[in-house]
Amino acid sequence: LEDTQRLVKKHEQLEQELLGQRQLMQQAVRTARQLVDRKHYAHATLSARLADLDAAWARFETLVEQRRVYLSDALAAQRFCAECDEALQWLRDRELALLLANPDHQLGKNDSDSMSMLKKLQAFSAELATAHKQKCAQLAQAGQQLLQQNTQQAGAVVKAKLAELDAATAAVSGAAAEREQRLNAVLRVFEFERECDAAHQWLREQQAVAASQDFGTDLEHAEQLLKRFAEFTAHTLPEAQRRVTHTDEKAQRLCEYPHTPAPLIDSIDERCSALNALWRDLATLAEVRRQTLEGAIEVHAFDKDCDDLITWA
Repeated sequence: LEDTQRLVKKHEQLEQELLGQRQLMQQAVRTARQLVDRKHYAHATLSARLADLDAAWARFETLVEQRRVYLSDALAAQRFCAECDEALQWLRDRELALLLANPDHQLGKNDSDSMSMLKKLQAFSAELATAHKQKCAQLAQAGQQLLQQNTQQAGAVVKAKLAELDAATAAVSGAAAEREQRLNAVLRVFEFERECDAAHQWLREQQAVAASQDFGTDLEHAEQLLKRFAEFTAHTLPEAQRRVTHTDEKAQRLCEYPHTPAPLIDSIDERCSALNALWRDLATLAEVRRQTLEGAIEVHAFDKDCDDLITWA
């Protein structure tokens, strides 16, 4: 672009010099024509020289005009290419940043980190869809104007630059979409982990109830404990099953989602395994406590019968 601008400036200087030379030439032509009109002894030679001069001057002016048009077209093409290169560099910088940010360790350590990254990415995507899209439209319009001029020197370059710009825009859009999908996947994993932790805590609390060592002080107390525990299991075990099933289904969807980072999939599997183990332990503890309470009732009933028999005797 700078070289072309220097050539344009030199050509403008040439055109200014041409104006000065034209005045000198016109003066010389007028003098020669006067001599011809007066039938100067060399009027035939002068007429021939004047014809040659007119033809040479016309050719020279034509060449100067062609050069001016050529340089004007070249300058327009170079400016177009410079603007395209600027837009391309902007895209390449963003694409590189997106590619470097896509590894699993660059997706945030918690909700706050990932959400902040997602908001920045969405702001960039909005810029890509507005300001950059408008810039591309302007460049496409400028390119079409250059193509309509049917200049061989600009046509191939313009088409190549527009194609390169379209390809770079598509590449950056794809990289941005990929990163957004991965960030959304990470956010869903964090949500899953919160739900899993809550279910884990709840199951621990239910296990504490099921592991109680209180078997009643007498028959009536033991029967009350068994009744309350039956009510507890009637509500707790189905709810525990529902929570674990819901967690397993959500974990499966996350693991099957192609944009979930591989290290997080391992963590998801571990959490699900731990949660299912807690659920099995709870079911086992509940069954053991039920049997133990029933056994305690039999023992308390036997003790009561013995006490009644002793009292009767």
